Amino acid sequence: MSEFLHGVHAINRNDGYIELRSKSTAVIATICTASDADAEYFPLDQCTLITNLDEAIKKAGTKGTLKEVLRGIQEEVNTNVIVVRVEEGETAEETTANVIGNLNADDSRTGLKALELAGDTGLLPSIFIIPKYDADKSVAIALAEHAKKFAGFTYISASHCENIAEAIKYREEFAYDEMMLVYGDVITFNPDIGLPTETYAVAKIAGLRAKLDQEIGWHQSISNNALSNVQGLTKPVTYNPINGYGTEANTLNEKGITCLVRDDGYRVWGNRTCAAADSDKYFEVFTRSSQVVTFDCANLLKNMTQDKPMTRKLLKDFEARGVSYFEALTLANKILGGRIFLNPEKNSVDDLMSGKPAWSVKFTPTPPVESPEVEVMITEEYVKSVLGG
Repeated sequence: MSEFLHGVHAINRNDGYIELRSKSTAVIATICTASDADAEYFPLDQCTLITNLDEAIKKAGTKGTLKEVLRGIQEEVNTNVIVVRVEEGETAEETTANVIGNLNADDSRTGLKALELAGDTGLLPSIFIIPKYDADKSVAIALAEHAKKFAGFTYISASHCENIAEAIKYREEFAYDEMMLVYGDVITFNPDIGLPTETYAVAKIAGLRAKLDQEIGWHQSISNNALSNVQGLTKPVTYNPINGYGTEANTLNEKGITCLVRDDGYRVWGNRTCAAADSDKYFEVFTRSSQVVTFDCANLLKNMTQDKPMTRKLLKDFEARGVSYFEALTLANKILGGRIFLNPEKNSVDDLMSGKPAWSVKFTPTPPVESPEVEVMITEEYVKSVLGG
């Protein structure tokens, strides 16, 4: 302090404990059509943040997919949804082009390109769906690429496949850690016409995923959880949860396709992503766990160390926060364990002098109990119990 002061000099510093701000994993993003929707509430090719699903459904019109998708989500969960409404073309090809979207010469965006600006709403979506139009392989691929780019997860329908053999063949078209393929749609009561009708399973599954994230966590698998307000399935499959070898449900699951089954209600059945054979993210929860840990660690690294003097204290403080972070996740049973450390193989003198300390993260996600086994044996061990004493 260079200036003279007779008295106490008080300083309020802001370099103490830094809060870890993780993003919500329960925000859903979707692209829909609705030519009669409220154009002010749902402007074309712009991200609309919905915080009140009741209000949004009233303004969604009755044409296209928008109202049905929002209702399907709402039947499962109350969550924030980001919608991009696109124009339905005169042909299927035109609609597909509108959904996939483009970055125009005047910098305007349409479709999925418009959804890239979802962060401008103040929220970052983690669950992506495009019901009905995801039946087009070009849309499915574009959506999977979008989920990959923005660290999210997408549920894509295989309901257009005529049978299981066709669905299995269709599954071979994809190799995405961030994608789950779902066989079949659901039948729910439609209050607009007062009758049960077919509706998009992926919209309800997205809602269920958000609900599980809110109530349990992103480490809970979507599989073996019941959907709400379902009266039937469009593609029923044979199923047995005990020794279900040879059933259609098991065949689909073996090939990395999730299906819907009737077992104390109508349930999602399947844990697997559309990952390539050499990927370590073959479970839905593995992909999502990795995304959360990556985001949190990168965000904490930025907030604690970015552009600050690279001292031993700074690096040790960050490492200590990393220890606390993984201990908290482990205690919450969201992971089995993990650590963050300075990688000795990467931190050369040149790297450090260039301000590039390199950290490595290793963690073990919590696997779902996909195939528990119980062995039953007959034994004479307890036969003498009939004698008493």
